[in-house]
Amino acid sequence: MKTKKLITKNYSLFKFLDTNRPTATSATLKYSLQNHGWMESRPLLCNQNYMVVDGQHRLFLASELGIPVVYEIVKTKDTKHAEELMLDLNRAQKLWRLQDFVHHFAQKKVPCYVALRDFEENHKLGITNSISICAKTAGKAKEIRAGKDLQLRENREDIARFVASCNKLFFSRQSHFVRAVALFHDKASQNQIKKLFSKHMTITQQPSTATYLNVFSNIVNKRSGDKLTF
Repeated sequence: MKTKKLITKNYSLFKFLDTNRPTATSATLKYSLQNHGWMESRPLLCNQNYMVVDGQHRLFLASELGIPVVYEIVKTKDTKHAEELMLDLNRAQKLWRLQDFVHHFAQKKVPCYVALRDFEENHKLGITNSISICAKTAGKAKEIRAGKDLQLRENREDIARFVASCNKLFFSRQSHFVRAVALFHDKASQNQIKKLFSKHMTITQQPSTATYLNVFSNIVNKRSGDKLTF
């Protein structure tokens, strides 16, 4: 069913969904709105209760710039239906980043996403590294976008402390290294973990997670009868 485009400068008319991603200023988007106004071909979408399902960043900047908002109303059954529409639109347009999906499902009080969001806020490792440390599940990005439950590592705080303690290595927060540390902790004994840390300054930058794991196993296997393999 075709909807009618409407125009308003009454920005307070619209409401934000709590489970939408946080608004952030985009210099590129702001420049576009300043120079071209709101493009009619890309109206803001809201439901009959004026809950925004697409276009909240443009609305935020439009209110800052004082330019009219072009919008359309799409009917939804309830707030849950509006949230589902918001998710589907952002999946299709690929506008949301992984942290946006984590935020959404954490706001929905899904336990594993609350834990993942809190972990990232506490450790500031970047969402990709936080996911690598916290989530055991294969195909993590795809599962996060679908809102599936994630199996979280119980030792994620230990892994985060290990990474933080390696901060003299310039590559200690690069994704291959962090992922390798998480996988190493999955298989290694406490003695092997201590041994690797005692020698961590001998580790050199590697091109992949697999090569880091090879370096780790060579370090802990040297002069040891308890061999670790990956």
